[in-house]
Amino acid sequence: MSKTIKISIDEIRAINPILRDFKGDLVELAALLDDVKKLVITDADWIEAKLVKSPTDEDVKAQIDALPEDQKKTFKVEQRLTWDPAWEKEVTLDGAVVSYIVAKIKEKSDKKEITLNDTSLVSINKKLQ
Repeated sequence: MSKTIKISIDEIRAINPILRDFKGDLVELAALLDDVKKLVITDADWIEAKLVKSPTDEDVKAQIDALPEDQKKTFKVEQRLTWDPAWEKEVTLDGAVVSYIVAKIKEKSDKKEITLNDTSLVSINKKLQ
């Protein structure tokens, strides 16, 4: 049975690794592939969620342009992304996908592998129960 929930960007980012590690039969894989498409954060979603990049893309380009040619290929910069944490989008997930996510979160919990970095797994688990 499918389940409709509101899901945040943090929750999407938390369950994507779980979905990438999927192992199962073809029927479940087909359902998972359909649901993964729903969990993509689109450009429109980022606009609604008020995405802010620090430094901005323009700042990064300016830094790269100022480098000597031999350093441009190896230059790396990390951008910090922030967004409105209250933003959510509504998705309907297939029952098999819901069961798989809940089972994987339970497995991680049973192994005592849940950390402070996994608060989004806690919230998505509650929504899927």
